[in-house]
Amino acid sequence: MKHLFLLSLFFIACSQNTTPIELVDKPAFEKLLSKSPLLLDVRTPLEFNSGAIEGAVNVDYNAPDFMEKIVAYSKDQPVLVYCGSGVRSGLAAKVMDSLGFVKIYDLQGGYLKWQGY
Repeated sequence: MKHLFLLSLFFIACSQNTTPIELVDKPAFEKLLSKSPLLLDVRTPLEFNSGAIEGAVNVDYNAPDFMEKIVAYSKDQPVLVYCGSGVRSGLAAKVMDSLGFVKIYDLQGGYLKWQGY
């Protein structure tokens, strides 16, 4: 009976989705934007200045002060994050997850997909 109980706990724990990171496509991202969340562009300032999603805040993932800037934001509100193609935003989302952010939406394909490429 004890083994059955432990086995049940194991399956319950494994079935829980514990990550707050969700990879979303452009239509879902647009819908989320309508709720005015924190929108982070983790590309370089040069990339950001060449074009960005309206309302985005630039926090360069590769900058030495990335972590310092990220921890200044509220962990209790949803965050939308994107980069050029999806690689850096995925890494940034993992960092935010480790810091305790409650919900992180990562734009699949990044700014390139946003522009329709």
